[in-house]
Amino acid sequence: MIPILDDGNFGIVTFLDPETRTIVQKDVERPFEEYARFEKWQQYLGSLVINMAESIDDDERLRLMSDLIGYKYFEETLTLLDSLGNAPYEEYQRAKAGFLAILRA
Repeated sequence: MIPILDDGNFGIVTFLDPETRTIVQKDVERPFEEYARFEKWQQYLGSLVINMAESIDDDERLRLMSDLIGYKYFEETLTLLDSLGNAPYEEYQRAKAGFLAILRA
């Protein structure tokens, strides 16, 4: 595994798995478990944009950041987040995972 990014809090580290050519995230407190795995770069970016959207209440600022990182599914992501509103945590996580699974780049 080749480390490529950390989350800035040194909690989640993002790796490139050279054997599968996938992006793998691990929590430093649970290094033997995967936090997330992304088959495509846009899936990783989608997760990043969703995480930013959870802490930024400014769609235009979020759009600008999405454009800067080359994320191609901004409108679809906003639609997803708007549709979830105040969904329960489990439902939100299932919808997020399902959305990211279908992204292709």
